[in-house]
Amino acid sequence: MGDHRHPQWHHRLDGLYTLDLSNMYCLEGNVGMNGQSRSDSPGDGKMKICLIHARRAAGEVLARALSCRLNAEVDVFSYCENALATALDYDVFVVYNNFQKKMTGFQGVKKIRARKPQAFIVGVTSNPNLTRKFISVGADTFLLRAGNEIAELVGIVRQREGVAGSTLERG
Repeated sequence: MGDHRHPQWHHRLDGLYTLDLSNMYCLEGNVGMNGQSRSDSPGDGKMKICLIHARRAAGEVLARALSCRLNAEVDVFSYCENALATALDYDVFVVYNNFQKKMTGFQGVKKIRARKPQAFIVGVTSNPNLTRKFISVGADTFLLRAGNEIAELVGIVRQREGVAGSTLERG
């Protein structure tokens, strides 16, 4: 029989679901859903990324890719409000803009910047008319979704690491 690896969903007592990706092919990184960190040792020196993406499946795929390619710990949140309810103990924030009736990505970036002035924030949108709005509310850079966002996000974070060193401090 072939090697079939599938993620496992776990229902938590608080009603949220977490995705256990530990049996997937890439095991170098750590991925948590809605702030449930998958890291075995929180102080292990890995970069910590907060990914805020309204579409659950897309967020999981993206988080797994970032975790593997950057050897980082990635926590995925479905809404800006969920991420803002945490201590915001992240090096990088990747914030998408379309959350329907919830707080927008632009509002989320503004609040993250107010609480974490030194954070590195990437705004992501599929609307070319909105890209610069992320900068105006406090993002360090933006990404226009064009089908290769995984590679582009990895490139943005790696470029920032090269500029700021391992601390990813805002320049």
